[in-house]
Amino acid sequence: MDPQTHLEGNVVVVGGGSTAMDAARSALRTGATTVHVLYRRTRAEMPAQAEEVRAALEESIQLHELVTPKALVGTEDAHIHSIHCQGCEDALLASCCRTHLEKQRETQITKGSQENIEPCDVFVIPKGPVCPLCDPFTVSFS
Repeated sequence: MDPQTHLEGNVVVVGGGSTAMDAARSALRTGATTVHVLYRRTRAEMPAQAEEVRAALEESIQLHELVTPKALVGTEDAHIHSIHCQGCEDALLASCCRTHLEKQRETQITKGSQENIEPCDVFVIPKGPVCPLCDPFTVSFS
């Protein structure tokens, strides 16, 4: 990491893998006031190594389980100030990246379950290795 890298404010990272843990811990080391990690499943199901997750929690990174971002709330000049999150639950389903005998969990929205993360100054979507055929995540700005 470039020694001159510096973040300020409150950072929110989406994901539970090693790339997300690296982003969260790096944000804290480069000056973030607070760091929140949003993950759509439970801590036990995070693909990151257990040691990485434990270290992040010991460093005061806040883990929000069973939530997914629903809306970024900000100003007209594109400054984010909060994130509306929706509660989640898991459902089993076959994945195109695995054999037909294996199963992967799919996240389903839990109606009526919401959480707001405030304040949020920086929103990070870490992208580790993914299957380009089945990665459903896209970002659009209007």
